[in-house]
Amino acid sequence: MDPVSIFGAVAGCVQLLDASIKTSKKCRSLISTFRHAEESIEHLDRAMDEAEKLMIDLHTFAMAAQQIPPDQINQYGHVLTSSLGQIAWNYSNDLKCLANLLPSPSSISFKGRFNFCRDQKGINNIILRLEQRKTAATLALGVLGRVEDLKKHAISLELEKSMRELCLEQSRLSEELARTVVAGTEQGRKTASTLLQIQRDVELCSTELQTSLASMETIAATRYSQLATKSQITTIAASSVNQLGKIVRLELKRQLEPLRSRLDITDKMIDELATEVATHSRDQNVFESHKPKQGTQRHSPDQSLENT
Repeated sequence: MDPVSIFGAVAGCVQLLDASIKTSKKCRSLISTFRHAEESIEHLDRAMDEAEKLMIDLHTFAMAAQQIPPDQINQYGHVLTSSLGQIAWNYSNDLKCLANLLPSPSSISFKGRFNFCRDQKGINNIILRLEQRKTAATLALGVLGRVEDLKKHAISLELEKSMRELCLEQSRLSEELARTVVAGTEQGRKTASTLLQIQRDVELCSTELQTSLASMETIAATRYSQLATKSQITTIAASSVNQLGKIVRLELKRQLEPLRSRLDITDKMIDELATEVATHSRDQNVFESHKPKQGTQRHSPDQSLENT
């Protein structure tokens, strides 16, 4: 059978049983008012109570049958549609027959009660029908008892499905986490490599800077040495000018002594002349120790003085 048809039949049985159970409760409420009239009335009330409980169980299982997975409902299609449907239909007819025997609740009278209690044939017929319904319901419940197992099995399958989905989701999250960790590790390696390269560049710049500083120190030392040498030379030259001036002054006085009276030469003039000769001789590198260039002759101080 089509699962849709089965579920439709089960839904109809649920509605029919629900209405029949309500009718049974109303009938029992009326019967309880004259239960002690006849023993058959007590048998009827007991049969109705037992049948009603079985129908409530059938109603419960019919409600549970609506939760059976469609791919498994076909295994119990005949029981759920034929047996359950037939029981619900017969039980509804039994209660209709009982309602026809009972006096009207709105206008109940002593005569009505008496007539109902005297109708032993009708009461026994209802009791017999209810006993048949009890037997059929008991057999049906034995079969439909497996519906609960199916429900548990369906729940188990649903749990297994949920577990598989959770496992898949966990696997996906684990893979994503692993990719994130790998990406983070790779990024960390790139960062470490970048930092290492920066450190190397800094070390190289530091080395170059130290080399430049050392070179600048060497150049500064060389220039300082050159300046010191020039300063020393200047000092020596200045000292040489004084020494040379003294020599020239003495030599001029010796050579110009015969001419002083005739040319009116004073000591001041001799000093000035000696200073100029000494300065000129220093500027002309007269006292340099290097050899004279080719084609030039080295002059002595006396010759320079004579030239002057």
